Amino acid sequence: AMENGEIDLYFEYTGTAFNEILNHELTEDTTGEEILEVSRSELDSQKGITMFDPLGLNNTFALAVKTDRLEELGVSTISELAPIADQLRFGANHVFYTRTRDGYDGLTAAYGLEFREALKMDSSLLYDAADKGELDVIIVYATDSLLQKYDMTCLEDDKDLFPPYEGAPVCRNEVLEQYPELKDVLNTLAGAIDDKTIQELNYQVDVEQRDVADVAKEL
Repeated sequence: AMENGEIDLYFEYTGTAFNEILNHELTEDTTGEEILEVSRSELDSQKGITMFDPLGLNNTFALAVKTDRLEELGVSTISELAPIADQLRFGANHVFYTRTRDGYDGLTAAYGLEFREALKMDSSLLYDAADKGELDVIIVYATDSLLQKYDMTCLEDDKDLFPPYEGAPVCRNEVLEQYPELKDVLNTLAGAIDDKTIQELNYQVDVEQRDVADVAKEL
């Protein structure tokens, strides 16, 4: 739609731009800086699109555990799960098991994890299963509002397995030439919204059913 001039700007993720739009393969050596740099450069040269500074949030995969359960286990990183993984039940959506580098096989290989059970279920059911004690560790997106609703904590990805999905505005170059003042406007929120902040904002909209515009204005 943007290439056809049907829309002028929207919000994109660096990992999506790099992997799905520009068709680059994510490897173990791909850094967040490289993903951002390549995405910016090639969106500009190939698509006539400018990617602005990321807002600060990183909507990547994460492993989450109920906060009270986390305290019982005494872990804060994924690596610390390795010695006790055989006592834990893991859950993820079906798509996670089909991914290579950053899916189930990549996760267990990189961190040496052998879970007691590894179950597949819809994303909407994972949080409820963890809340009921049916799962110990689940795959989530780092900005999920349900992390707050169900009082769950994300483990540190201390081996940087999951590639970054930093969110940033993108805009057609033709529009920026016509309205150059947009450049400053679209960088206003650069670095201003981290994962915890967006979780809270998502919670207000998804769980408390507040109006998106009202929530955004209060930021």
